[in-house]
Amino acid sequence: MDARTEYSPQYILSHFGVEYKTLKRLGMKWAVLASLYHVLSRKTKVPPDVIRDIQTSRGIIEAGFFTVRAVDNILNAIERELISLAATWEEDSFDNWLDLLGKAMRGDLKPEEVQGLPFVRPMIPLYGFLRCTIAEVKEG
Repeated sequence: MDARTEYSPQYILSHFGVEYKTLKRLGMKWAVLASLYHVLSRKTKVPPDVIRDIQTSRGIIEAGFFTVRAVDNILNAIERELISLAATWEEDSFDNWLDLLGKAMRGDLKPEEVQGLPFVRPMIPLYGFLRCTIAEVKEG
């Protein structure tokens, strides 16, 4: 499938092993965290295990063989580390990232919001789970 393909709920379930709303929640949270990492790494030293965990969680999601709890645990660890580093930012910027993460966790983050984040747009064609979570999914 290429980036223009519309993904059906059946395709997502068979390829990734989870329902669309779960993949969307995990994919959107991953995208927000990956973007936050790239922004932070330009401003401060980020521990190397953070990028390793970002890459590991991406690989697990992309492979489609995972438990939701395992991916959530990795993403939550990344979030804790990045938020502790970002807490020194101006309040508005920090609050914006917290808002985005909250929306991602609830499944309320819109594709346009994710596409507008720094460093996300070039990643979309590279990773199938991002194409699925940002592409329009056909019901049926």
